[in-house]
Amino acid sequence: MINKEWKLNEYVTYLLLTLVLLSSWTDINGIYTELPQIVVTQPEGWKLGAYIALFSSISNIAPLALVFCKCIFRKETLNIIPINYIVMIIAIICFIFKFRERLAFQYGRLSRPYDQATTTIALTRMGSDQFIELSFGKVHYIYHSSANSSSSSTLNIFVHGFSIAMEMWQDIFPSLVHDNQSCLVLDLYGRGWSDAPDVPMNVDLFVSQIAELLYALNLSYEKYNLYGVSMGGVIIQRFTELYPSKVSKLILCNSTGLNVVKPPSILISILSIPVLGPLLFKFVMQRGDNKSVRAQWANPDSDEYKRCIKLYQQTCQQHPGYLRSLFSTIFYFDFQSAFKSIECIQKLNIPILILWGDKDTLTPVENAYRYNDFYKTSTLKIIPGANHSLLIEQPKQAIDAIKTFLNDK
Repeated sequence: MINKEWKLNEYVTYLLLTLVLLSSWTDINGIYTELPQIVVTQPEGWKLGAYIALFSSISNIAPLALVFCKCIFRKETLNIIPINYIVMIIAIICFIFKFRERLAFQYGRLSRPYDQATTTIALTRMGSDQFIELSFGKVHYIYHSSANSSSSSTLNIFVHGFSIAMEMWQDIFPSLVHDNQSCLVLDLYGRGWSDAPDVPMNVDLFVSQIAELLYALNLSYEKYNLYGVSMGGVIIQRFTELYPSKVSKLILCNSTGLNVVKPPSILISILSIPVLGPLLFKFVMQRGDNKSVRAQWANPDSDEYKRCIKLYQQTCQQHPGYLRSLFSTIFYFDFQSAFKSIECIQKLNIPILILWGDKDTLTPVENAYRYNDFYKTSTLKIIPGANHSLLIEQPKQAIDAIKTFLNDK
């Protein structure tokens, strides 16, 4: 391996290059180990600096190839320029692949800034805001206990859908509270004011969130009435499958779980591309107001629509884990996974209300009739002219249908 024609200065050069290599490798290990903590705890400038330092350290591995090649081949026969380019390209590819999601989304558990001790403004118009620490983060919820609640009474639990948090129930929840019923509404992980854990956002994560919240609050209700809108319909059906003895009634509103209008497959393929997919997702979703969203409203020019878009945009700006959670949900949440739960629930013969808008563009009204066929004990209520946002646009019709269903013994 030693070339007799080499001079002392060449041996010194190769020794120094080897030391640079070892130093770079030490830097890579050190920065990589500390990177999650830097991203979570330090200001934005520190995060960018950490990424640049890691990239530079990886790039410095080029001397490794130079040292070995110089030792094996004669200096005159070796062109080191292509080697440096090859190592640089490999380093860039490795860097992009390893940190493909972190380049677009922050890493770790993320929280929406809120000082509960000093803030007196209510986050919603549904009641007193409460927070509790669960296994995957802090959860925002509102709980109202009826005056005559007991272990034999029933608790109404409201589960929202994909993007709009508990405000989806802004009219339904207060109406039942006004009737002195016990009610619980929450923000799912990554939505509203709940923390966004850096885990796959699938149906079992949200079911475990609800179950753990009930356990942590030590609520002694014997039975639950579960309300689920859109994605929330899949969640409450899965909850019922896992805890059948605790469920009294189900209310499915424009529920997913069967056929859903899917994004084009080419769009999903693009979103799957490392770095490019998350960046594109953030760019498109931060706007909020677009053709596909307006298509889910019967009256997209209404004040309620403008209020919801403003609420959505505020969440995008204030919650660092919101868009990351939506992105994760698209890839990990099976929106057509209700069939297994349906088989279990069919055997329970519990009362079920199927509430739907006949103009729904996201979960077509044909799904309402299919659910009605699956659940022989179900009650079907179709609201004329209502779209996917019927709970916000036509709350009175929804409330009337729900109260009639609850009062039907």
